[in-house]
Amino acid sequence: MPVLVKLKKTREAKGLSQNELARKTGYSLQNIQKIEQGRAASITFDALGRFCEVLECQPGDILEWRPNILMTKLGTHQMMRC
Repeated sequence: MPVLVKLKKTREAKGLSQNELARKTGYSLQNIQKIEQGRAASITFDALGRFCEVLECQPGDILEWRPNILMTKLGTHQMMRC
């Protein structure tokens, strides 16, 4: 996926543990771990908003567009057809 989720980096920069983030956002520890390990298929705007509120950051601090990831996986020709 060309969108990189940088939740772990942002959380650690704010000095919070996964448990603290889970408690403050209302999400389970397992869900936080899944997102941070890149095993979550998607992230909702609600979740993104809660993370931003607790971490006092902007969505761009948590999400990063990385088109090269998709181009590397698919090849330039397939990327252009999508």
